[in-house]
Formats: sequence, C-alpha cells, structure tokens
Amino acid sequence: MKRSVRFVLAIGLIGSAAGSKAATIITLGSGFKGPTGVAVDASGNVFVADSLNHAVKEIVAAGGYKTVNTLGTGFSGLRGVAVDASGNVFIAQAGAVNEILAAGGYTTINTLGSGFAFPYGVAVDAGGNVFVADAGDNAVKEILAAGGYTTVNTLGSGFNQPYGVAVDGSGNVFVADAVNSAVKVILAIGDYTWVETLGSGFTIPSGIAIDASDNVFVADTLNDAVKVILPAGGYTTVNTLGSGFNYPSGVAVDASGNVFVADTNSNTVKEILAEGIFRDDFEG
Repeated sequence: MKRSVRFVLAIGLIGSAAGSKAATIITLGSGFKGPTGVAVDASGNVFVADSLNHAVKEIVAAGGYKTVNTLGTGFSGLRGVAVDASGNVFIAQAGAVNEILAAGGYTTINTLGSGFAFPYGVAVDAGGNVFVADAGDNAVKEILAAGGYTTVNTLGSGFNQPYGVAVDGSGNVFVADAVNSAVKVILAIGDYTWVETLGSGFTIPSGIAIDASDNVFVADTLNDAVKVILPAGGYTTVNTLGSGFNYPSGVAVDASGNVFVADTNSNTVKEILAEGIFRDDFEG
C-alpha cells in the first residue's frame, strides 16, 4: 500500500490494549444544544460548533473548563469547526466555509472560497490551507490559502456524504465517509487522486481527527462510540475508547492524547483523558 514517507513510517503509540482499559470521561462546560463539531488548540482551549444554538463557542482550559465564551452567532446548519496555530477558527455551515479571526477578539468573520453545497467537516493545515468535507456535493475540497482563499480544488473521488475531515503533517487527508460507513485517506502523493480505506466496522462515522503519531480517531455516530484506528499493521486495528456516548458527531485530540468529543444528543462536550487509557501505551 503506497503512501507518503511519513505515512509509511508511522508507528502507532497507542497499544492494542487501549480499548480494554477503563477510561476517565469528564464533561466540559455547559449550556450546549446539539454540538456537532469540536476542535482544540495548543493551549487546550476547546472550540465547539454548537449547532442548535447557532453559535461557535470556546471552553476555556484555564479554570478547569468551566468558562464558555461565544465567538460568533447567527450561523445556519453549523457542523464542523477547526482552529489554526494563531487561534483563528474555521467553521462549516450550510453553503459556506467561514473564518472567525482571532485578532480583534473574534468579531471579524470572513467567507472562504465558494461553490459549496453543504459543508459538514473542516480542517486546516500548518500552511493555512482549509480542507472541507462537502457532504452536499459528495466531495472533499481544499481551499488554498495562497491568493486569499479563492481557489477551491476537489480531492479524490467516490465519497458519499463525507461528514468529517482531518489532515496530517504530510498533507494526507483523512475522511469520515458517512453513508459509505467508511474511514478513508486521500494520499498527498499523486496529487490527491489515490484513496484508501482504513479499518472497518463503522456506521455513519461523522467526525475524524489525527494525532502526531498518525493514530486516527473517529466519532462513530450510529454506533454511539469513539474509536481509534492504529497505524501499526496498516490501519487494520480498531479500538473503542470509553462508553456512554449518545450520537457523537465530532472528535479532536490534543498533543497529550486527550480526546474531545461533541456528543450531540446528550448536549455535552466530553473529554476522554489520556491518563489511564492511553498513557501507558504512549510511554511504552
């Protein structure tokens, strides 16, 4: 299975026993209604697409994840959220992809690209390029930062209502391909034409995230589960993390391996702590 160099050499640091350990799950903030997307920045602040409140919110890490700030309101069909290294927040809503600028206190909202039908998922790479799971077009797209976010390219093919998207450090794009009940990767090599399937056993996966070790985290929505696909062995091993979720739609992971979940039907944002479930495996 041909991949970019980083993709080939990735060694999973989450052991196969991870799914058998007791997970500690905590609830962050309050006041959410139908959260569908979640992202986390380098400081541990958590950004939420709070869909039925038509708002984007931030759960502040300082103080123990109790303070919730609203960054923008009035959104329609809000689904996915991402954050870049500068704190700018990217969102997918009905018919549009937007950026809420951190400068000025999250008051300026820009529209990026055009021609989207119903964007569900959004991700951003280190260069500021924005990747979109456009469920309404059955397509995964990239909005190029160069030129002011006006150029939109379509990546790969064969998707059926992709809901989630993530990108690794080498530019490989991971997709929660919902109606195909599959998790896929569009390889950066070959100009994003090569698509492969990772793992199995998903039912309407909606959210997806990837950590620095290339472990792939999935909000497996209709199975009410959060799962991880391990890179060791060629992305065939799938473990379940924690339990008690109700229609999880979004997932994110921080640098320490803590996993954040937008648990839609329970109207909560949850964190699966790395300590006690991942940590032993991270440290060998």
